[in-house]
Amino acid sequence: MVYSRSCQTVTELVPFSSSPFSLLPNDWLVQSSSAGIKNTKLTCLFDKLVRPVREQRNACLDAALYECRTLDETETHLHEQVNDIVNFSYNLHYLHDQLEFEDVGTHTEKQAHVFAVVQQVGSHPLVLTTARAVVDDELDCYELFAGVNKPAKAAEFVRFAFHPLLDFIGKDEGTKRYRPLLDLHKRYLFRLLLRHMFAFMEAREIRTVFAILPLHVKVFLEQTGIQLTRVPAAVPAASDKHAFMRQAFYKYWRPDAKTCRQPALYTVGFCMSPLVQTVDGLSIVIDQE
Repeated sequence: MVYSRSCQTVTELVPFSSSPFSLLPNDWLVQSSSAGIKNTKLTCLFDKLVRPVREQRNACLDAALYECRTLDETETHLHEQVNDIVNFSYNLHYLHDQLEFEDVGTHTEKQAHVFAVVQQVGSHPLVLTTARAVVDDELDCYELFAGVNKPAKAAEFVRFAFHPLLDFIGKDEGTKRYRPLLDLHKRYLFRLLLRHMFAFMEAREIRTVFAILPLHVKVFLEQTGIQLTRVPAAVPAASDKHAFMRQAFYKYWRPDAKTCRQPALYTVGFCMSPLVQTVDGLSIVIDQE
């Protein structure tokens, strides 16, 4: 509890996973549809990813049941789901031409570890959010940015994505009242995911983690209590390969925008700032217990 001497009141800090806001009803989530998506492949991906939740409309996403895992190579079903989520998210939000499709979900030749927060929904393990940690001598950020000092051991966090039901919701009046609740879950999920990834890095004595972040993702992470430090000397590297990629994912890289509006390279701190949000008079601690 937190005591306020000035007004002699007591404010109880309520853990999010045991708060009245820890449940997200499937019946509301599945109101989202693929109606606004022009790309046939993305429509198919959306319907494929949403189908298990539609079959469990009376269930809820439950923060107390979220489990963060490092996926091993035998979990092919979860890897397929992760790849579909990443492909859906990056093509929907960032691809220059919405009628095209670029496979960004599959593994690269670099050594990557896949992380996911999963909840069992009926008989189906549902990936809610995912990211990857690339641990390699030659990270993508070294190729995409010049002026980066290379530590002896480093990693790069890449391919952050949410399940479409958390990331592609309707804009009608009926969904507005759930948006603050959805925001709480997304912040909780990200903290849970990153704490697990930080522990993975520390166990391997990797102390430097890079991330390339567009401005809106950087703002979201900082508002979620993630500590980011911009690498000041890092500037976009010039090459035909990178120029093509930046044009293909124009909405991500924004090559024609001012430098301050383009994605930049950051290091990610392993310590998170406390995150408390007040909802309906309750002070909710957004963290895992």
